[in-house]
Amino acid sequence: MKALVLVEPYKLELQEVPVPVPGPTEVLIDVKAAAICHTDFFTLEGDHPETEYPTLMGHEFADVVEECGEVSIM
Repeated sequence: MKALVLVEPYKLELQEVPVPVPGPTEVLIDVKAAAICHTDFFTLEGDHPETEYPTLMGHEFADVVEECGEVSIM
């Protein structure tokens, strides 16, 4: 799949990355649209304290659930 990867502050690359496999209690989503917010600007500038490089950009999106991980009910 393609992903917008921030490799260092102000350096974005469109990269081919592996499609993740959902683990227990996780879902795989197919992102249909994405937007940016103020957190993305802090991350892009290198000012977000929790950013580790490289990182995938974008967390404001509309999606469709493609696959669910295993769920056990007690």
